[in-house]
Amino acid sequence: DRTTVLENILNDLFQIFRSDTCQNLKLALEVLLRAMERHKKEKHIQITGSASLYYIVKSEYIKPDLNLKVKRKILSILLDGMLIHRADPTMMRNGCLTLCHFQMPQDVLFDYERLVHILLHIVSEHTSDENNFILRVGIFLLNSLACQVEGEQKKLVG
Repeated sequence: DRTTVLENILNDLFQIFRSDTCQNLKLALEVLLRAMERHKKEKHIQITGSASLYYIVKSEYIKPDLNLKVKRKILSILLDGMLIHRADPTMMRNGCLTLCHFQMPQDVLFDYERLVHILLHIVSEHTSDENNFILRVGIFLLNSLACQVEGEQKKLVG
């Protein structure tokens, strides 16, 4: 079935990203984002995709290609996956770690409210001992947002 084949391809891509041997990060990013966008409800695709996004956005080789439009697309698709699969700790961890590579709050102001709702969900629902890392990263991201905004945005975090 197509979903299984796509999952296998994304797993292979993840290994390439992790080993930092990808020859065309821009094309790989486009393929990855298209898969995540088209298969929002497929948890495995979202988890593998978000893990791959982490390795892509932290790569120095992709930085010149990460203009505002590309960053917004990455963030929108990542937040979609995090919202749909918010009960899954792995998805939340991958999403938060990827978010840490963006400039707060500049890169996320366009979707600030959704991001805050996801982070508030993390700090209120992912509170067990095994989710301690996710909780700490969620608090760090919320703090990063709250310290650098004013007015309605600060009230939303508060």
